[in-house]
Amino acid sequence: MQLVPIYFRLDGHHIRFNVRNAATCGPQESPEQFRDLIARVGGYGDYFCNLSRPLHNKITARTEHQQV
Repeated sequence: MQLVPIYFRLDGHHIRFNVRNAATCGPQESPEQFRDLIARVGGYGDYFCNLSRPLHNKITARTEHQQV
């Protein structure tokens, strides 16, 4: 929480948080209901519903973090 204000004080302009886990995979199971969801893929963004199932799995795997 303390990093966000520091980031903007140091002239940060944009920040994005991903809050998701594999148990809440609504977009993956029903992508048509999430047509406006954009996923970051290798330097570009694309609509999640346009991506392949293997790419859905990779995105889910890389964005899920466990609390330690």
